[in-house]
Amino acid sequence: KVLNLDAKSSHATAIAVIFPLSLISTSIYVINGYIKSLPLVSVGLGVVLGGLLGAFALKFLPPKAVRIIFAIIMFIGGIKLII
Repeated sequence: KVLNLDAKSSHATAIAVIFPLSLISTSIYVINGYIKSLPLVSVGLGVVLGGLLGAFALKFLPPKAVRIIFAIIMFIGGIKLII
């Protein structure tokens, strides 16, 4: 809202900010030995495939659908954090 971006641009911007931060966090955890290689590879593969699928779908989805999908994902993530 502050930058007057449409839904697609704002979600793409959020991903552009989150991705490098996630790489840095993962690197720190791997260096300190908190992450085993098999879960890292399986989760990493899911993230990459999901990101590619999401980027492809973003071209075709209307802005309202993007907002609804994003809200559902955030809601599920919040519930998982509570439980």
